[in-house]
Amino acid sequence: MLLDLHAYTDLSGDDAIRDAIDDAKRRGIDGICFADREHSAETAAAIADGDYDFPVFVGVEVSTRSGDAIILTAELDPYLTREEWRELTSLQRPELAEVTQWAEARGGTVLLSHPYDRARTTAPRDRLFALSGLSGVEIGCDSSDATSNRVALESVARSDSPAFGGSARRRDASGTQWLTLFAGPIATQAELIEAVKAGNFWAVEVSDKPFEARRRSPRPDRGDRRPRRDGGRRDGRRDRRPRR
Repeated sequence: MLLDLHAYTDLSGDDAIRDAIDDAKRRGIDGICFADREHSAETAAAIADGDYDFPVFVGVEVSTRSGDAIILTAELDPYLTREEWRELTSLQRPELAEVTQWAEARGGTVLLSHPYDRARTTAPRDRLFALSGLSGVEIGCDSSDATSNRVALESVARSDSPAFGGSARRRDASGTQWLTLFAGPIATQAELIEAVKAGNFWAVEVSDKPFEARRRSPRPDRGDRRPRRDGGRRDGRRDRRPRR
């Protein structure tokens, strides 16, 4: 199952829910998980009340002292619809360990997002090797630049953490899109949590641009025209220059 595991709605600068779902269908994506920055109530309530005939999941992206984290819980209500996660962020930026403990106590899990994004001062970068309690690390995101994504990919490949990808894109994003491939189908929020905790997923990069095969143009075959001692040439013809 191909899933956009880190999508934004218009609350974070992307399309409205319905438009984002229609766009996902058009791209051939099998499901979408909305994880807006510091917002979950409106999206979770809309998903709980709506009938989209499409696998839709909800999380929330919060800022911690060790980088941005996506909280996923098995139940939308009350944790996301009532934004009970705000008890973590209301006074100060929490430690990542506090966030993971909060999620685990509610049957959920946490993913690390934007680990090497150069535009984010709180990005952990190589400190991610010392982090624990995570179910996955984002190695590709449309809102991060190509260098940040490449460094994240190379670093996470040397760690024990599963890698995931997501769009987290703005309206003007285009070209490539990062997604997550799961080993099997997922229909409910609880099944998503189970699959994420099991680590049965992989990050993939999809391009909107058609593939163009490129190959080097062959050199013209001029043969080897160096004269041989027997008066012939390596291309099989005789050397007609007069002998002295």
